Amino acid sequence: MRYIFNNILALTFLFGSVLQAQTNTLDFKITSNNVKISGQNSPLTSTFTKTGNTIVWTQLVNGNTNTTSFIVGNVTGNWNQETSLGVIIYNMINGDMPVTLTISGKRTETSARLSFKRSDNKTENYIFNINTIYYQ
Repeated sequence: MRYIFNNILALTFLFGSVLQAQTNTLDFKITSNNVKISGQNSPLTSTFTKTGNTIVWTQLVNGNTNTTSFIVGNVTGNWNQETSLGVIIYNMINGDMPVTLTISGKRTETSARLSFKRSDNKTENYIFNINTIYYQ
């Protein structure tokens, strides 16, 4: 019985490692045309592009393009690329500011939450309605 338990435990660890490895290497481009800031919806054309360990947030504001790059530190969660369901959390850095991008896929909606931890320990949250996800 102990042999079976040890094998199940080893397979569980291996399976969890494979899922983690797959989410770490998942590259994508997400598009959105709406963001909620402080409870207010605002039209904002944005893309999030992940390549390797970098995520670039591109915004189109009044005809001008603004880009912000983040370095991914670690990734947690589970994401199904075939169905775009699950939750995946990217812990990132922008300069010396901690930033988190949480992508949530449900049957009814897909959204992304970009959270900035400010120097005064308050968090700014931007919630994006995701229009499309392209996997690269």
